[in-house]
Amino acid sequence: MMFRDQVGILAGWFKGWNECEQTVALLSLLKRVTRTQARFLQLCLEHSLADCNDIHLLESEANSAAIVSQWQQESKEKVVSLLLSHLPLLQPRNTEAKSEYMRLLQKVLAYSIESNAFIEESRQLLSYALIHPATTLEDRNSLALWLSHLEERLATGFRTRPEPTYHSRQGSDEWGGPAELGPGEAGPGWQDKPPRENGHVPFHPPSSVPPVINSIGSNANAGLPCQIHPSPLKRSMSLIPTSPQAPGEWPSPEELGARAAFTTPDHAPLSPQSSVASSGSEQTEEQGSSRNTFQEDGSGMKDVPSWLKSLRLHKYAALFSQMSYEEMMTLTEQHLESQPHWQNQL
Repeated sequence: MMFRDQVGILAGWFKGWNECEQTVALLSLLKRVTRTQARFLQLCLEHSLADCNDIHLLESEANSAAIVSQWQQESKEKVVSLLLSHLPLLQPRNTEAKSEYMRLLQKVLAYSIESNAFIEESRQLLSYALIHPATTLEDRNSLALWLSHLEERLATGFRTRPEPTYHSRQGSDEWGGPAELGPGEAGPGWQDKPPRENGHVPFHPPSSVPPVINSIGSNANAGLPCQIHPSPLKRSMSLIPTSPQAPGEWPSPEELGARAAFTTPDHAPLSPQSSVASSGSEQTEEQGSSRNTFQEDGSGMKDVPSWLKSLRLHKYAALFSQMSYEEMMTLTEQHLESQPHWQNQL
């Protein structure tokens, strides 16, 4: 096959992807070029964008923390649209604006998970945020939790429904919960009250994750939980970098080879059942009659096994299965160290 034919095939695939998928795919390819190639492409892009005043104006807005913070007063649909168009233009060292994006993004994701609205848009926002050079490793770990919970909730508890229609005039300044809004209805403003599940505040927001959970057996190479369930963005999610390498660094050929060798298959069977099963059959058998909050209705713990699996902490599932939701949220390293029967496992 001639080179131009290969390029034509690639261009055909590219045309069939949405803008976010195209961006993720391009970044994945760019990570494989040399520094000289990268610099040449940068010069070409800078030259072609030199006279594009509209993109410069958009970039200025995207990097204004004051402007981003004001978006909370807009309708849900407009906020999601603004995030999708502006987040990719955030400058890497603009920590103040990044904080505003992260704060607003968490509200969008919380609403999306609870109400099954803006699912596709939420996936795209997570894709941008996870590969963005402005996000730190800590940010990406937190975002990975959101992604895992979004995919899990979509696969186990929701079915896709039509997205709400945006209206230029809205009659309320507050967002009601899903029960307060009729089909296709949405009001402006973002609720500050976090969604609740079985009477508990969900464990997925980054601020609610106990530090000790992130520190136990932490593995910077842990793959993102992007391929648990098929989704419209499966191919773009599978391209999101999962190594600890900073977004602005270029990998060596050795690193690329190692990364390819350890890439997770597209159809890796990850589920709460497999998470618990792989957490240590000896412990499970020994504790056969002990408490298991993962299976208790209203415990708020049913999603914890898949969450631990996404963090590569599934071997500790047996420990967490004996905790209530409140005990997990107040868990400290000192408390774990004080438990003799846990010390050999931590």
